[in-house]
Amino acid sequence: MKRLLFISFLFFTCFALTACNDSDKKQVESKNDSGKTNWVKSVNLTDREMAILATTTSYANVFDFKVDDSYSQASVWVEKFVSGKEVKTNIGPLTTDIERKGSIIFTTSEPPLESNEIIFEIGIHSEGSTSSSHNTDMISKVKLENKSSMIHSVSSISLADEELVLATICLTDDQGMTSIPQEFYEDMESHLDVLKEYDIVYVLKAKFKE
Repeated sequence: MKRLLFISFLFFTCFALTACNDSDKKQVESKNDSGKTNWVKSVNLTDREMAILATTTSYANVFDFKVDDSYSQASVWVEKFVSGKEVKTNIGPLTTDIERKGSIIFTTSEPPLESNEIIFEIGIHSEGSTSSSHNTDMISKVKLENKSSMIHSVSSISLADEELVLATICLTDDQGMTSIPQEFYEDMESHLDVLKEYDIVYVLKAKFKE
Protein backbone atom coordinates (compact mmCIF):
# COMPACT_ATOMS: atom_id res chain seq x y z
CA MET A 1 0.00 0.00 0.00
CA LYS A 2 2.85 2.39 0.87
CA ARG A 3 4.53 1.64 -2.45
CA LEU A 4 1.30 2.38 -4.33
CA LEU A 5 0.87 5.69 -2.52
CA PHE A 6 4.49 6.63 -3.23
CA ILE A 7 4.17 5.88 -6.94
CA SER A 8 0.88 7.77 -7.18
CA PHE A 9 2.30 10.79 -5.39
CA LEU A 10 5.47 10.74 -7.48
CA PHE A 11 3.72 10.82 -10.84
CA PHE A 12 1.09 13.28 -9.64
CA THR A 13 3.93 15.60 -8.65
CA CYS A 14 5.76 15.19 -11.95
CA PHE A 15 2.72 15.84 -14.12
CA ALA A 16 1.55 18.70 -11.92
CA LEU A 17 4.92 20.37 -12.39
CA THR A 18 4.88 19.99 -16.15
CA ALA A 19 1.30 21.23 -16.27
CA CYS A 20 2.32 24.42 -14.47
CA ASN A 21 4.46 25.35 -17.46
CA ASP A 22 1.88 24.43 -20.11
CA SER A 23 1.20 27.99 -21.21
CA ASP A 24 4.91 28.73 -21.54
CA LYS A 25 5.46 25.57 -23.58
CA LYS A 26 2.64 26.46 -25.94
CA GLN A 27 4.19 29.87 -26.52
CA VAL A 28 7.57 28.28 -27.26
CA GLU A 29 5.97 25.74 -29.60
CA SER A 30 4.11 28.43 -31.47
CA LYS A 31 7.34 30.37 -32.02
CA ASN A 32 9.81 27.58 -32.65
CA ASP A 33 7.80 24.51 -33.68
CA SER A 34 4.90 25.96 -35.63
CA GLY A 35 3.34 23.05 -37.48
CA LYS A 36 6.21 20.71 -36.60
CA THR A 37 5.57 17.24 -35.20
CA ASN A 38 7.41 13.99 -34.52
CA TRP A 39 9.91 15.10 -31.90
CA VAL A 40 10.89 14.43 -28.30
CA LYS A 41 12.40 17.17 -26.14
CA SER A 42 13.81 17.29 -22.63
CA VAL A 43 11.90 19.65 -20.32
CA ASN A 44 14.01 22.15 -18.39
CA LEU A 45 12.63 22.06 -14.86
CA THR A 46 13.09 25.08 -12.61
CA ASP A 47 15.08 24.97 -9.38
CA ARG A 48 11.82 25.04 -7.43
CA GLU A 49 10.41 22.11 -9.41
CA MET A 50 13.59 20.11 -8.92
CA ALA A 51 13.50 20.84 -5.19
CA ILE A 52 9.95 19.48 -4.99
CA LEU A 53 10.92 16.34 -6.91
CA ALA A 54 13.94 15.85 -4.67
CA THR A 55 11.58 15.02 -1.80
CA THR A 56 10.53 11.80 -3.55
CA THR A 57 13.40 10.84 -5.87
CA SER A 58 17.13 11.39 -6.38
CA TYR A 59 16.86 11.94 -10.13
CA ALA A 60 14.04 12.93 -12.46
CA ASN A 61 13.83 13.63 -16.16
CA VAL A 62 10.77 14.82 -18.05
CA PHE A 63 10.41 14.69 -21.84
CA ASP A 64 7.66 16.18 -23.97
CA PHE A 65 6.70 14.64 -27.29
CA LYS A 66 4.54 15.66 -30.23
CA VAL A 67 3.63 13.25 -33.03
CA ASP A 68 1.35 13.13 -36.03
CA ASP A 69 -1.72 10.91 -36.38
CA SER A 70 0.28 8.02 -37.84
CA TYR A 71 1.71 7.18 -34.39
CA SER A 72 -0.61 5.42 -31.94
CA GLN A 73 1.70 3.85 -29.33
CA ALA A 74 4.82 4.66 -27.33
CA SER A 75 7.15 2.24 -25.55
CA VAL A 76 9.79 3.19 -22.96
CA TRP A 77 12.32 0.91 -21.29
CA VAL A 78 15.83 0.78 -19.78
CA GLU A 79 18.80 -1.29 -20.92
CA LYS A 80 21.68 -2.08 -18.56
CA PHE A 81 25.37 -2.42 -19.46
CA VAL A 82 28.11 -3.67 -17.14
CA SER A 83 31.68 -2.89 -18.25
CA GLY A 84 30.33 -2.33 -21.76
CA LYS A 85 28.37 -5.58 -22.02
CA GLU A 86 24.57 -5.67 -22.01
CA VAL A 87 23.06 -7.72 -19.21
CA LYS A 88 19.49 -8.87 -18.78
CA THR A 89 17.23 -6.58 -16.83
CA ASN A 90 13.49 -6.15 -16.42
CA ILE A 91 13.09 -2.37 -16.42
CA GLY A 92 10.15 -2.01 -18.77
CA PRO A 93 9.03 -1.91 -21.43
CA LEU A 94 6.07 0.29 -20.64
CA THR A 95 3.81 0.47 -23.70
CA THR A 96 0.67 2.57 -23.98
CA ASP A 97 -1.59 4.25 -26.52
CA ILE A 98 -0.90 7.91 -27.24
CA GLU A 99 -2.63 10.79 -29.01
CA ARG A 100 -0.51 13.46 -30.69
CA LYS A 101 1.31 14.88 -27.65
CA GLY A 102 2.29 14.02 -24.13
CA SER A 103 5.12 13.50 -21.67
CA ILE A 104 7.54 10.78 -20.61
CA ILE A 105 8.63 10.68 -16.96
CA PHE A 106 11.76 8.84 -15.81
CA THR A 107 12.89 8.82 -12.17
CA THR A 108 15.31 6.84 -10.04
CA SER A 109 16.18 6.63 -6.36
CA GLU A 110 19.67 5.92 -5.07
CA PRO A 111 19.98 2.66 -3.09
CA PRO A 112 19.89 3.20 0.69
CA LEU A 113 23.02 2.31 2.65
CA GLU A 114 21.51 -0.94 3.90
CA SER A 115 20.35 -2.11 0.48
CA ASN A 116 21.70 -2.48 -3.05
CA GLU A 117 18.35 -2.06 -4.79
CA ILE A 118 17.82 0.90 -7.11
CA ILE A 119 14.26 1.91 -8.00
CA PHE A 120 13.12 3.10 -11.43
CA GLU A 121 9.76 4.71 -12.17
CA ILE A 122 8.63 5.16 -15.78
CA GLY A 123 5.50 7.02 -16.84
CA ILE A 124 3.83 8.05 -20.09
CA HIS A 125 1.13 10.72 -20.10
CA SER A 126 -0.93 11.60 -23.18
CA GLU A 127 -4.21 13.45 -23.57
CA GLY A 128 -5.40 12.93 -20.01
CA SER A 129 -4.32 9.29 -19.73
CA THR A 130 -1.35 8.12 -17.64
CA SER A 131 0.43 4.75 -17.58
CA SER A 132 3.27 3.97 -15.20
CA SER A 133 5.54 1.13 -14.14
CA HIS A 134 7.60 0.45 -11.02
CA ASN A 135 10.87 -1.43 -11.53
CA THR A 136 13.88 -2.38 -9.42
CA ASP A 137 17.42 -3.50 -10.20
CA MET A 138 20.13 -4.93 -8.00
CA ILE A 139 23.65 -3.48 -7.97
CA SER A 140 26.61 -5.25 -6.41
CA LYS A 141 27.51 -3.60 -3.10
CA VAL A 142 31.12 -3.51 -4.30
CA LYS A 143 29.95 -1.29 -7.17
CA LEU A 144 28.29 1.07 -4.70
CA GLU A 145 31.42 1.79 -2.70
CA ASN A 146 32.98 5.16 -3.55
CA LYS A 147 30.87 5.37 -6.67
CA SER A 148 30.45 8.46 -8.79
CA SER A 149 27.43 8.99 -10.98
CA MET A 150 26.77 11.06 -14.07
CA ILE A 151 23.40 11.66 -15.69
CA HIS A 152 22.81 13.04 -19.16
CA SER A 153 19.80 13.37 -21.46
CA VAL A 154 19.26 14.34 -25.05
CA SER A 155 17.90 17.88 -25.46
CA SER A 156 15.90 17.21 -28.62
CA ILE A 157 15.52 14.36 -31.09
CA SER A 158 13.37 13.67 -34.12
CA LEU A 159 11.24 10.55 -34.26
CA ALA A 160 12.28 7.78 -36.57
CA ASP A 161 11.46 4.11 -36.98
CA GLU A 162 14.49 3.08 -34.95
CA GLU A 163 14.77 3.13 -31.17
CA LEU A 164 15.53 6.49 -29.56
CA VAL A 165 18.13 7.00 -26.82
CA LEU A 166 16.76 9.59 -24.38
CA ALA A 167 19.06 9.46 -21.34
CA THR A 168 21.89 7.64 -19.60
CA ILE A 169 22.91 7.08 -15.99
CA CYS A 170 26.59 6.17 -15.57
CA LEU A 171 28.14 4.69 -12.43
CA THR A 172 31.87 4.25 -11.87
CA ASP A 173 34.56 4.50 -9.20
CA ASP A 174 36.61 6.76 -11.46
CA GLN A 175 36.36 10.27 -10.01
CA GLY A 176 37.51 11.78 -13.30
CA MET A 177 34.95 10.19 -15.61
CA THR A 178 33.74 12.09 -18.66
CA SER A 179 30.24 12.30 -20.08
CA ILE A 180 29.01 10.06 -22.87
CA PRO A 181 29.49 11.85 -26.22
CA GLN A 182 26.53 13.22 -28.16
CA GLU A 183 27.25 10.80 -31.02
CA PHE A 184 26.14 7.94 -28.77
CA TYR A 185 22.62 9.36 -28.56
CA GLU A 186 22.46 9.78 -32.33
CA ASP A 187 23.78 6.30 -33.20
CA MET A 188 24.09 4.03 -30.18
CA GLU A 189 24.97 0.84 -32.05
CA SER A 190 28.02 2.45 -33.65
CA HIS A 191 29.31 3.85 -30.33
CA LEU A 192 28.80 1.00 -27.86
CA ASP A 193 32.54 0.94 -27.11
CA VAL A 194 32.23 4.12 -25.03
CA LEU A 195 30.23 2.18 -22.43
CA LYS A 196 33.36 0.17 -21.53
CA GLU A 197 34.65 3.26 -19.71
CA TYR A 198 32.00 2.88 -16.98
CA ASP A 199 31.19 0.17 -14.44
CA ILE A 200 27.44 0.37 -15.00
CA VAL A 201 25.36 2.32 -17.53
CA TYR A 202 21.57 2.49 -17.64
CA VAL A 203 20.21 3.62 -21.03
CA LEU A 204 16.68 5.00 -21.28
CA LYS A 205 15.17 4.20 -24.68
CA ALA A 206 11.86 4.85 -26.43
CA LYS A 207 10.10 3.80 -29.58
CA PHE A 208 7.00 5.31 -31.18
CA LYS A 209 4.85 2.89 -33.16
CA GLU A 210 2.31 3.39 -35.91
